[in-house]
Amino acid sequence: MSSNSFGAAFTPLESWLPRTIFATPPDPYLAALAPLARAARSGCGAVMVHYTRPSGTMPIVEEARAIAKAAADVGVRIAFAPAVKDMNPLVYGDETEVLDALPEATRALFRETFVRPPTSPESYLALVDELAEAISGPFVDVQYGPAGPQWCSPALLEAIAEASARTGRRVHMHLLETERQRLWADSAHPDGIAPFLDGLGLLSERLTLAHCVCARPDELDLIAASGARIVTNFSSNMHLRSGLGPIAEAHRRGVRVAVGVDGAALDEDDDILREMRLVHGVHAGSGLYANWTPAEFLALAVASGRAAVGAPGDGARARAARGFLRARPRRARP
Repeated sequence: MSSNSFGAAFTPLESWLPRTIFATPPDPYLAALAPLARAARSGCGAVMVHYTRPSGTMPIVEEARAIAKAAADVGVRIAFAPAVKDMNPLVYGDETEVLDALPEATRALFRETFVRPPTSPESYLALVDELAEAISGPFVDVQYGPAGPQWCSPALLEAIAEASARTGRRVHMHLLETERQRLWADSAHPDGIAPFLDGLGLLSERLTLAHCVCARPDELDLIAASGARIVTNFSSNMHLRSGLGPIAEAHRRGVRVAVGVDGAALDEDDDILREMRLVHGVHAGSGLYANWTPAEFLALAVASGRAAVGAPGDGARARAARGFLRARPRRARP
């Protein structure tokens, strides 16, 4: 459903998220079929499904089977990462103060809607294993999907990092999408959110990070050194007033960059090629000296995208794309 349809268009992420409860689809198959078909029509052959809002109309494994069937019927490859949170369900911190300020009836509604018993790390890992058994195959790659460090406890993130290292399963996680998340990260992890994630073993070539709008140069360096990649979601960040993100800087520092829409392309039509043109137009630079040519950016985005969704041969293609960039002579700026 379009953000416009439930009054959330062009609102910041933190006020947009509570409204998405009104957009939870009643039919998981049709809800997946439509955007996957739009993506395929635009030229996209592989899609990351970071599954954040189960319908609740059927068991999650059956719901995953319905989504995998939709992908097969459309003819696209998918990576399926069930999202998980176990803390900060309402605000980035203790929700008690917010709840105590509400009228009793509203407080009860908020608790019922947003403050639910957290999923244990063991239960989540078991669920991912069950999903992998049910839908993994040549065209479906099941991944871990921690929602983000502001919503996931260190114990949960560490368990996912250990399981990923043990099994080789990829991880998809949002990071530093908004200014408020930046403030939370600096408060909760004064030594740095990127070193914290690295210390848990989460930063690796198996990790894909969405957004990183508020990432600093030192964090980009650590992400680049780990082999992790960043998926920039230009239109989504514009819709949610999050900012542009340091994509050109990330590229210069050696980060592998991919392009996504995060459910909110420019016209909410899942047009990935137009999204690539937008990212190229905004981040390629100005004046006579570009950060990359259109062909170079396409090669990098496709190779990094293949790695993110677990497509076969992604490693060789990514190395070839990076080698292509290094081999291209660049004229020095005066």
